[in-house]
Amino acid sequence: MDKIAGNSSNKFENELKKKFIRFQPDENFVKKLSDKLFEQSSITLENSKKYLYNFFFVLFGLFSGYFLIRIIKSILKPKKQEAKNNHSKISQPGT
Repeated sequence: MDKIAGNSSNKFENELKKKFIRFQPDENFVKKLSDKLFEQSSITLENSKKYLYNFFFVLFGLFSGYFLIRIIKSILKPKKQEAKNNHSKISQPGT
């Protein structure tokens, strides 16, 4: 029984060796990759200026909202004054 199990495992290993072919990577590629990964002289940090974009986006939103409210108030304000004038004319007797 041990021989059968050992024989089938050897057969299995041989089949795997046939299916998985070993290859040798390009030495220049490996050297360039190791130089890029382990080079100590040039360390750069990613610097994102996304915070400026977000800051200006928020400021633009605030100012546009402010001016939109002022425009709406300027449109509605004359209507309120006309209503007050009409109300004062009605309440004055004799005119």
